[in-house]
Amino acid sequence: MAALLETPETRYTRLGDADIAYQVVGDGPLDLLYCRGTQHLEVLWEHPASVDFLRSLASFSRLILFDRRGWGASDPFPDGAMPTWEGWAEDIAAVLDAVGSERAALFGEWDAGPICVLYAASHPERIRALVLGNTSARGLVDDDYPIGYSAEFVDSMVELCEQAWGSPELIRISIPSRADDHEFLQWAAKVRRASATPRSAALQYRYMWESVDVRSALPLIHVPTLVLHNSGNRIVPVEHGRFLGNHIAGATVAEYASDDAFFYAYRPEPVIEEIARFLTGQSPPFDVDRVLTTVLLPSGTPSFY
Repeated sequence: MAALLETPETRYTRLGDADIAYQVVGDGPLDLLYCRGTQHLEVLWEHPASVDFLRSLASFSRLILFDRRGWGASDPFPDGAMPTWEGWAEDIAAVLDAVGSERAALFGEWDAGPICVLYAASHPERIRALVLGNTSARGLVDDDYPIGYSAEFVDSMVELCEQAWGSPELIRISIPSRADDHEFLQWAAKVRRASATPRSAALQYRYMWESVDVRSALPLIHVPTLVLHNSGNRIVPVEHGRFLGNHIAGATVAEYASDDAFFYAYRPEPVIEEIARFLTGQSPPFDVDRVLTTVLLPSGTPSFY
C-alpha cells in the first residue's frame, strides 16, 4: 500500500553504540511522548487509521514518537543481546534530550507501558503525567500475580510469532475489529515485517513476557496517571490494567468495550478525548470523527471516509 500522506521527518539520536529513530509532530503547549511497542515509525503513516490517531494526539501536544532499540527504524541489538527494562527506559531519556524536552507526558501502550512506568518512577522531575494503555506490570503468572500468563501461553505465542509474524492472520488475533478489512490487514502486517524479522520478534517477545516485572516501581509513581484498557483485549486482559490502577496512587482508570489490543484501530475518539481532557483539561480542538478527511489527503486521493 503506497503512502497516502506526507511522513514526518525521521531523525536519529545516539545512545551508546546504537541509533534511535524519532519523529516530532505538532507544536502544542505540552510535550507528549508516545510509543505503542511493535512499530516502524515511517510505515505508521501509511494508513489513515494510524494517521488519524497520531494527528489527533498532535492536535493538543508536541507529539514525540520513537522506535526503541531492537525495533523498526532504530538499531537492532548486537548478537541478539537484550537490554534490561531499565536500559530500554534510557531510550526515553535519549529521545527527550534530543528534542529538547525538559518535562513531558508519557503515553505507553502494550509492551511500551512498563518502560514508561520505570522512567516515570525514576525521573519524576522530567514527567508531568503518565498514560498507560492496554499494558501490564508483569508478564508471567506468580503466587502474588495470578492474572499473569502461563509458561504454556508464552510458548504458544512465541511459536505463533515464529510461524505467522508479518501475516494478516496474526493481525486478526490482536485487532479483531479489523478482521475483514483486507486493506488494513495488509498494512498492519507490513508494519510488523518492517519492525522486526520473525526470529527477532519471537526472541524479543519471549524475553519481554518472561522478564517484565515493574510492580516494585508502581508505588514510586507520584505523577498524575491515567490507565486505559479495552475490556475485551485477549492479548493483555483487562485485569492487568485494573492491577495498575489499583497500585498507582491516585490513578484514574477507564475501560472501553473493545476486543482490540490497540486503541487506534477502531473508533478511538473516546480514548483521544479522555487523554486530552486528562492532560489539558479540555477536549481535542477539532471534530475527531472527521479529522484529516480533507486537509491532509493529497490532491486526487480518494477519501477513506
